[in-house]
Amino acid sequence: MIESTASRDVLFVDDDPDILRALERTSRGAPWRGLFASSAAEGLAHAQVHTFAVVVSDFMMPGMNGVDFLVQIRERQPDAERILLTAHADQEAMEKGINNAGISRFLRKPWKTEALRLTLEEALKQHQLRHDNAVLMRRLAHRNEELGYLNERLQDKVKAGDRDIIAFRRRWDVAFNAISDPMTVVTPELSVEGANRAAGALAGLSADTLEGEKCHVALFKQDAPCHGCPVGSGHGRIEVDAAAGRRLYDVSAYALPGDSPSHLCVYHDVTREVAFA
Repeated sequence: MIESTASRDVLFVDDDPDILRALERTSRGAPWRGLFASSAAEGLAHAQVHTFAVVVSDFMMPGMNGVDFLVQIRERQPDAERILLTAHADQEAMEKGINNAGISRFLRKPWKTEALRLTLEEALKQHQLRHDNAVLMRRLAHRNEELGYLNERLQDKVKAGDRDIIAFRRRWDVAFNAISDPMTVVTPELSVEGANRAAGALAGLSADTLEGEKCHVALFKQDAPCHGCPVGSGHGRIEVDAAAGRRLYDVSAYALPGDSPSHLCVYHDVTREVAFA
């Protein structure tokens, strides 16, 4: 069970008072708490004192447009889901929004109330999932510290059949395989040293058969490393062609302690989140 619940505050920003009133009506009795701003500057002021699960902004606003505003929100609150409201089919602005502001959803004006509710509920679920994954990663980091401590204590007497080590490895494997996102441990040369069951399912193989393979070959059947590979940079977004069609993954790479500079890579499928609402 996850120890804490993520924020359910939603910030709405629009310079049109009629739009803000409509958003206020939609938020009454909703499973989120709405805060409202009539300008990008007012929205940034709210972001100084509140942590938001979701930020919804109009595109066309005086002073600062919605994409530039959401770029600043991303810098200040990177875990907030970002949604852009627009009445214009501006492809360049949409591409900039996806690439620079990390916008995951677009809503076209005028919207249907039910569509807005569903979009916000999905964004809140995604924020909660991101929060839960962060908690699990902290647990994994704690387990790794435990392993290091145990190795120090037993370095003079560890044997292949040591029961304590075997029991600890079993606990590690359970935690590793309990995470629903695909995860791999890769070397600097991108060879897989370990993988959880979700990674095996992504590859269509058992997890242990991935070891020794290049990660981009094992997971995505690609001859070359993925464009946007996070090993070395920490985070990246990769696009791959799968049997089910084009897929987008947000990938985080965490350097693991030890003599071998391996990385723990976590792949989160965001194909649905970046689709237009």
